[in-house]
Amino acid sequence: MRKRATVLILAFLSCFFFATHSPAATPKDSLVIAADTQILISLDPAVCYETLAAQITEAGYSGLTHIDYVNGVLTPVPGLAESWEILEDGTKYVFHLRENARFSNGDPVTADDVVFSFQRLLSIYKSPAWLLEEIGLTRENMQETITKKDDRTVVLKTKPLAPNIILSILGGAWGGIVNKKVVMANEV
Repeated sequence: MRKRATVLILAFLSCFFFATHSPAATPKDSLVIAADTQILISLDPAVCYETLAAQITEAGYSGLTHIDYVNGVLTPVPGLAESWEILEDGTKYVFHLRENARFSNGDPVTADDVVFSFQRLLSIYKSPAWLLEEIGLTRENMQETITKKDDRTVVLKTKPLAPNIILSILGGAWGGIVNKKVVMANEV
């Protein structure tokens, strides 16, 4: 009896051992993108710094500028800012936000959101903070160097660096603008 029970159990278990699953077929005209997400630390623009996280974050958050290929050259182009002015020998950047800029929940993007996002990045002080520090925006001076002129105008006072450096840094994942109202409502 014992031998027969052992044989039945082994026969039953072998069904699972030799059984294989068949992955579902990918529908035609579909693009499947996969990545190892074990290396993700955060998708918060104020925290993310790793390549994969930065790529995902850039797809989910818009910045004042973003980087695009223009005639084969990586170039900062307008993002949430429809235009900008560079004043005072390259140390003052005045960004004019697009009038129709909205977050995914429909809230308008305002200068308060931009100021909050950059000051939050410096306050949290994780890996991306050094990038803003390199252009002259620090925790110590952020109240004076990151300001709003009105609801659609942001002013940054930077070090005198080449404009493409500053605009490119602002166009990275860490330059993603977050909805101040939503962040504050979900603050931990």
